[in-house]
Parts: sequence; C-alpha cells; structure tokens
Amino acid sequence: MKQYEDANELLKQCADSACSESEIPILTSLGPVVSTSGVEGFGIPGHWFSEEHDPKGRTNGKLLAATEESLFASWEAKGLGDSSKSVFAVHDPETGAIEARVTCSEEAYSDGKDMWGESKSRTPPASFSPNGRYLVAGSVAFDLKEKRGLCLMGDGDRKRIILFSVGDSGTAYGGTAPEDADGEQSTPVAVSLASGSPMALPQGTQIPYVMGPGVGGFITNENEQLSLAIVRER
Repeated sequence: MKQYEDANELLKQCADSACSESEIPILTSLGPVVSTSGVEGFGIPGHWFSEEHDPKGRTNGKLLAATEESLFASWEAKGLGDSSKSVFAVHDPETGAIEARVTCSEEAYSDGKDMWGESKSRTPPASFSPNGRYLVAGSVAFDLKEKRGLCLMGDGDRKRIILFSVGDSGTAYGGTAPEDADGEQSTPVAVSLASGSPMALPQGTQIPYVMGPGVGGFITNENEQLSLAIVRER
C-alpha cells in the first residue's frame, strides 16, 4: 500500500500557494482525492482539480463528504449579489464532473445548530442510501439517478428540515429545525425525495440516524447512556 507523507504537497496548485489542512478522504483507481485549504479546492493530482468543474459563477469548492462513488461539495458565489446562496454539488470522484446540484442557503449544511435549535460546532453528517442513489446532508438532498437536488431550507410558510438518513426507496428521515433556540420542539418528518413533500410524523417518533440494507440505526437513551439500536425493516 502506498503511503502519502504530506498531503499539502500533492496538488500542483499548491506549488505557488501554500496549502494547509490538506486531507486524503478516499483513494480511487487514479490515485488519492486531495482536499485542501489555502488554494480552496479538491481533486486527483495529475488528473483533475475542482476549479475545472466549478458551477458557472461559483468559486472556492469545498469538499464536505466523500465515498468511493460520490464527492459532496459546496461552492460560493463569485459576486456579492448572491452571497447568501451556495451551490451544493455531487461530483464523480474519477472525473470531477458534476452529477447533481442544487442552489440553497449557505447555512443549509452548517449553521451551528442541531434540529432542536441547540448550538453545536459540528455539521450534520452526510448520509447515503445503502444503494448509493440518494444523498442527504443537512437541508439538501440528491437523487443521483435523476441527477437533481432538493433544498429544504423552508420559507415564510414552511420550516427548515434537517435530514439525517435516507433509504433505498428515496424516503428520507429527519426533523424540523426551530427558527431560533427558544425551546420549541422539533417535529420528526419523513420526506419523499421524488416529490420533495415532507410528512409530519407523530411527536416522539424515533427516526433512523443511519440506514443499511433492510435495517435502520436508532439512537436510544437508556439509563442516561446513549446507544445505537439496529432494527430490521418490517
């Protein structure tokens, strides 16, 4: 197995500008995918770099999550007129080409709050369906077969939805996010990614935080200790 001593030195884009916090999240048949700061971008050394595949009018691609099948990234607006909106895109790891994209608030994947409105420093996890067709990450979701994305930030009539898991059927699970941290309770929801329509679930319904082939993973709290319960689909 080949070892990479310093990821900051792998991309040619880092030759004239210092790269920092470079990481190798996955390996492909063409080599490692390198994600870096300083230059702001990601790619496979000697093959492609993210700026070659940026959505029109966007810059500073930031890799947020990676699997062998898909790279999930955010892109900032180049101008000031649309600075509150980001493009979230799923890229092919081998080529860097965009497979699906959606424009959504820059806070869709990171706003420092969880689904109950409590302050958090971490972002919600990006989660793929077991068959790899669907991806959910915070308030954005993708159907990679249909090559389309969905923004669930809400508006004046609808609350923001934060998704945590999605099954092979395209049904995603999560909850509404309070507009502020005033103690308002989140409502658990199921969302059909085909229609984009959320369905409120009874208060207290436990939602799966991870989905596997035919099973769901649920966080339980027994005797003040958190544990993960794996439940088979009925």
